[in-house]
Amino acid sequence: MNRRLLLGTHYHPGSPETLRRQARAREALRQLPDVHLVNLQFPDAIIEVEGFRTVPRLLDDSVQASGCAGTRKPIGREAFDCLAECARKEGAPFFGWVNSDIIVTPPAVDFVLANEYDAVIFSRMDFDGDTGRDLGMLLGGLDAFVFSTAWWEANRQRFRPYVNSEAYWDPIYATIALCHGHALLLNRTGYIRHEAHPKVWNQSPFSAYNRHLATLDTLYLDQWYRYRDRLAEMRGAGATEEEELAWQRAAFHWPPSPARRLWHLGRCAKAWMRQRLAT
Repeated sequence: MNRRLLLGTHYHPGSPETLRRQARAREALRQLPDVHLVNLQFPDAIIEVEGFRTVPRLLDDSVQASGCAGTRKPIGREAFDCLAECARKEGAPFFGWVNSDIIVTPPAVDFVLANEYDAVIFSRMDFDGDTGRDLGMLLGGLDAFVFSTAWWEANRQRFRPYVNSEAYWDPIYATIALCHGHALLLNRTGYIRHEAHPKVWNQSPFSAYNRHLATLDTLYLDQWYRYRDRLAEMRGAGATEEEELAWQRAAFHWPPSPARRLWHLGRCAKAWMRQRLAT
């Protein structure tokens, strides 16, 4: 069978617990049928992983992009560009990115291949590592993205170079896809799973860099917050899946009003001024 989905991630050094979670998720990826697995790496710090094609094409990183010292992380747009190029060469109409500690289940792949979306974004189900007990779906926690290869290549310029696995990048990337493509966010089912662990990105040296980009993308981020907050209210009130999907379709739209765009220009000018004064 032709491998219609190329799925990539980035394996990296870490604590014994981090490496254990990566290994658990990696084994689940290897069990997925008819999926081409890619391990994106920095050319000067390659980690080989059995069962994955290593692609050392990550030329930018969080340290270079932000100018701050810290753990090297991929830049979202570059990582997706690399995966899109691999998918095109492999003849795969879809490619996906998944965080390295995320367990992808076969129904997630089945859903992507059974439908013709430009993008499918998955929220994660957190679970307890010791018992396997589900802890609940995260309305954020957007840890797997699948794109039509052709759609990404036609729309890549809409996505700013956020640092992956940091605040803001995932809801803004999701919102852009939902505004400009035939896209779907799945956040009711545990198609992807994540072993719960303490957060570290909220203390990251790259927070200011991603926050600056998020300010430039406020017209998208505001839509995300409005969608998420109303969805939480609806879910708490027992809304049906169809009601939630109707809200998702209504919540994301483009372009914004002329008045909103004019307001945003002023906000961006202030953000650029703050950035220049800080450097």
